[in-house]
Amino acid sequence: MFHAVIIDDYFVDSDSDHFGQSLAKIESHGTACAKIFQAFSSHSKTTLLPVSSKFEEEITIKKLVHAIKQAREFRPDLLVMSMGTTNPLIIASLTEQIQQVIEDGVVLVCACSNENVVTYPASLPSVFGVRNEKLNILPEGGFSIVEHPCDGIDIISSFPDPIVYKDRPNMRRASNSLTTQYVGAIVSNIMIELGTKNRERIYEELKRKSIMKYFSSNYYEAVANRGKPADGGIISFCGKKTAALEIAQRLVFLFAEDGYCVAIAGQKLECNISKLHFSLSDFFSTEGLSLPKKISLLFRIAKIDLLLLLPDVETYPADIVISVGASNTSTSIQFVLDPDCTDNELELAYRFIRRNFE
Repeated sequence: MFHAVIIDDYFVDSDSDHFGQSLAKIESHGTACAKIFQAFSSHSKTTLLPVSSKFEEEITIKKLVHAIKQAREFRPDLLVMSMGTTNPLIIASLTEQIQQVIEDGVVLVCACSNENVVTYPASLPSVFGVRNEKLNILPEGGFSIVEHPCDGIDIISSFPDPIVYKDRPNMRRASNSLTTQYVGAIVSNIMIELGTKNRERIYEELKRKSIMKYFSSNYYEAVANRGKPADGGIISFCGKKTAALEIAQRLVFLFAEDGYCVAIAGQKLECNISKLHFSLSDFFSTEGLSLPKKISLLFRIAKIDLLLLLPDVETYPADIVISVGASNTSTSIQFVLDPDCTDNELELAYRFIRRNFE
């Protein structure tokens, strides 16, 4: 029998009809999510796994990781989560456990944050990330596959909010959390129909059933973290790419120790969202966006303090030239660093960067 596990904050054992009730009458976030999934999924076995032991208890990454470990013991076919974090500094244990789930052959459907920025685990590779579409691009209940999402969110749906839908003449879009349950139910139905847990086959079937739309940079600017400054600090590297990447990765570690979230970007770079590596060539290449425009968009879609920008072309000076500036100014401070610098030398360079960055 097909088995799905839903992880959420807390579940209330209730047979009441939540559709048509006001949000204030819903016992918990988890209960509302479970009702949505069960309403649209055709299978019969669902395990509800709470992260907290009581209503409104604080949710931590440690508790979420523990719940995911518990979920693995059920050997589910599908894991649906309307929970996560936008802070990449605390995701090490979470991503490790998610990788274990993927290696178990479990399909994951996870919600993007309602801030619509890069979210873990939704933005991770091999996870179906879901966002609700609130700009009326899609018809009610429709969904679309985003083939090369710059923020790792693969599926956008216009699922309406059924909790308020019956009470309001003007339909309101649901949260990302509820939409994820709706999409999770669609995925479960496809898995049952095809008799597979193969992510590629599921993806192709979702693609076949989806309404094909092109979500441009304008769309992401409209939905991602409104009010957040589009510019931030940039450290640019010149020199050999491999050496620049190694130095950049060492600097990321130093920044993280001091609580700063730093991303690495390059025109062509392995796009590993979990490590905040972004390939700018994948950022809407058909639109011909300028580099400053792409960088501005990156600051909107990811909660980062600083961007390390690798060289566009391969050059071979003996040293790495590092420029510390900002994305909205042409002024910068430059210094030179030996690619084989010691930890002490890198620490001094880091302190220099910190003084100019702050």
